Amino acid sequence: MDKDDHLEGADFGDNEPDDEDDYGINKYITLGRLGKLGQQKMEETKIGLTEAGWLDNSPNGLNQNEVSIEPSILQNGSRWKTSVDQLKETKIYQVNHLKIYLILMNIMFNWLIDFICKNILKLD
Repeated sequence: MDKDDHLEGADFGDNEPDDEDDYGINKYITLGRLGKLGQQKMEETKIGLTEAGWLDNSPNGLNQNEVSIEPSILQNGSRWKTSVDQLKETKIYQVNHLKIYLILMNIMFNWLIDFICKNILKLD
């Protein structure tokens, strides 16, 4: 038995051009149904923007920003989200308590007007 029998049938560059095989179109090189829908939406959006003039060159050129904006606090995205959520909750809390305060002020105002009308002006 030959010592190379276990390599029989394998391709080890024996001048047989395997790279020239045409496998045709397969599912890995073409867009699927959802991919085609997404591509169609992108094309429709591009056509709409082009027809509306949004993609035209500006007659005045591009606006050059001379001022760079630097945040006063440097933090990552999750920290920003937490900070914004906390501020939002604080504002909601303040608005809700302001509403309660205004309702109580309205009740007190109505009571005061009623008291004045009944006891001072003697209107019944």
